[in-house]
Amino acid sequence: MTNRYTGRLLSLALGTASSFAVLGMPTAAAEGKPEGGCSPEFQLMTERRLIRLAPAFEEPIRKADRNEDDYLCVKFDKKGNAFTYTDNNRPLASQ
Repeated sequence: MTNRYTGRLLSLALGTASSFAVLGMPTAAAEGKPEGGCSPEFQLMTERRLIRLAPAFEEPIRKADRNEDDYLCVKFDKKGNAFTYTDNNRPLASQ
């Protein structure tokens, strides 16, 4: 149990650290739509949903949302025990 918890902490810390490396984010979306997308290996998730999964990490999760659109990109490990997250900063596909 301790190893899974430590792995989750490490994954969350790495996700937070990588999200701070991104610069020049656009301003928040007016209608609650995502400002950007995710890499194929990540899934788009609202901050609120991610906080429900890891309530102890609410502050770092909120800080990771650099473009303030209330969405993050999340990648779960194969067992679903840990995850990494970063801001959704990839350009959206044209519609």
